[in-house]
Order: sequence, then structure tokens, then C-alpha cells
Amino acid sequence: MIRGTATFLLAVGVPLALAAAVVSILATPAAVRMEYERPGFPPSVGMSHEQRAELAVVSTRYVVGNATTAELEALRRPLPDGGDARDALYAADEVEHLRDVRVRITWLRRAGLLAGLALAAAWLVPAWRPTAARASVWGGGMTVGLIALLGAGIAVAWSWLFTTFHVLLFPEGTWQFAADSGLIRLFPDVFWSDAAVALVGGVALGGLGIALIGRAHARRRFVPTRRRRR
Repeated sequence: MIRGTATFLLAVGVPLALAAAVVSILATPAAVRMEYERPGFPPSVGMSHEQRAELAVVSTRYVVGNATTAELEALRRPLPDGGDARDALYAADEVEHLRDVRVRITWLRRAGLLAGLALAAAWLVPAWRPTAARASVWGGGMTVGLIALLGAGIAVAWSWLFTTFHVLLFPEGTWQFAADSGLIRLFPDVFWSDAAVALVGGVALGGLGIALIGRAHARRRFVPTRRRRR
């Protein structure tokens, strides 16, 4: 009973750990700059890719807890002539939304860290390795299945999926902004669709890898040893 419950909890933690890891990678300055520099990324009127990247890096650092609210509020809208900008990049409601995003990502990363540490600890204890292997197989397989459904949703109904995601996670009226707002200018729809594809791909590969590791361990454990000839 205890081992069965532990296997279930460890398996459920696999997609959480993988999602938290991939989100943390996508929020790094290198990943953000790579997105802005990719061919075909839509321009923003009066703002270069480099200016957007500089502003976006601070914004993403904020949502993962590596920048302060004061740093976020200090961001200013670039001027077309390169002069000193006076207007704040984000309005108060945009700052509040980013604060909401930060809270949810913080909880995801904490849950993912705990799940990852629990699975790693199970692998390190010899008596618990069979449980860790089963949890890895089930959790990895479950992750791949969930990601397949999510990937299909992104492919055929991205707008609906994006809207539903925000409706479920954020209070009504706190996540929709005008086209000229700082958030939309920095992070257009294509930014989030690209991020969703990267998240799906990264988590799917991680889930497949974890499932294969668990399966390989289980197969080695149950392969009968050959008797030596006398």
C-alpha cells in the first residue's frame, strides 16, 4: 500500500518537475534573446529587437523571482529618436498581472523542485529503486500522453487554449490588454505560441527520457542471470 501510494505520487510529480525545469530555461535571458532574434519574429513599431530584448529580460527575470518590483516599474518605453524615455513601460494593471504570473510560477517551481528531489532521493536509496523505476515509467508515459494532447490543442485551437489557460489561472479582467500596452508590444501572441511549442517539446523529451531510464532499470532487474558452467 505504501509503495503503491509512493509510486503514484512520484509519477504525478514527473510532469510537474519537467514543466518547472523547462519554464525556468525558457525564462533565461539567452532563451528570450534567441526568440527575438529568430527569423520572422514580428517587429514592434518604434522599438528594435534589441530594445525589446533588454526590456523583456528584466520582465522575465521578475516573473521567476530574480528581479524586484522596483526594477520592473523602473522600465521605460523606448523613444523612436533614441531620446530619454519618461513614460513607464507598464501600467499598474500590467504590473499586477506580472505579479500574478510570478506567484504562479513560483508555486510551480517549488512543486517541481520538491517532486524532482523526491524522485531523485528514491533512485538513490537501493531499496526504493524499483519504486522509482516504476514511477519513472508511469510518470514519463503520463507526461508524454498529456503533452501529446496539449500539442494537438496548440496545433488546432491555440487561441482557445490560450484563453482557457488564462481564465483558469487568473481573475477575470486582469489579463487582457490593449495592443499598444507594454506587455503586448514586448510579448505578442507569436511569442507565447513559440514558448508553448518549446515547452511541449522540452517536457515531452524529458518525459520520454525518464520513462526509458525507468524501463531500462526494470528490464535489467528482471533479466535472469545465466548459470555458470561447471
